[in-house]
Amino acid sequence: MVENETQDGVDPRTEKTREALMKAAIALFGEKGFEATTMRELAAKAGTNLAAINYHFGSKDDLRRAATRAVAEELSVRGPGTVLSNMSNLAISQMTAAQADAVLRRILGMTLLDAVDENGSIVIQRFFRRELFSEGFELDLFFELVFEEHFQLMCHLVSKVTGLEPASEACRIKTLTLMGQAMFLGMAQPLVFKCMGWREYGHAQVGRISDALWLQPDAPNDTKEHEL
Repeated sequence: MVENETQDGVDPRTEKTREALMKAAIALFGEKGFEATTMRELAAKAGTNLAAINYHFGSKDDLRRAATRAVAEELSVRGPGTVLSNMSNLAISQMTAAQADAVLRRILGMTLLDAVDENGSIVIQRFFRRELFSEGFELDLFFELVFEEHFQLMCHLVSKVTGLEPASEACRIKTLTLMGQAMFLGMAQPLVFKCMGWREYGHAQVGRISDALWLQPDAPNDTKEHEL
């Protein structure tokens, strides 16, 4: 066996360089934006040379696409993703309203607490926020990889609590509203703390936020959609 080569033929140094470039892209694209980030900056931050980008990814655009995949994969298994990745529509259909309510509260709490977790979360969120509104962002790819499945599962949980059909417009709007509020409260936590006089998101604060935001049962049909 060649020195530094693994059983499957992958040189660990090659994988380390690829991973370093990916991390550099997520950090710099989130901090400066895709267009403003140069190839030289990417290589320098990754501790490698310019040729490594083309060797490992083909182009800066392909590196961006790979970074989007990496972020989607990370979001699918951290914070709320740790709950939703182990769920199915069938499992939710067998829950009571109270059980679904408890799961939604747990997801809300994890969204808020993950936003202040410094183990890579801030870099991931910064990338997502900037890229989401940037030209050329692989929105369809991100939607397909993580958001679509999570959104559908959230709709089924909200349906259990409200009585609305999961696919109804009313249920989808309520779900997006709940998710949007949680994302804002997480991403804008310094502003929230300033407004509320809080120093952190603890279980007490998360509980009070959940009570303030919470869903109210609706009629189990779409006739009340116009009232939202």
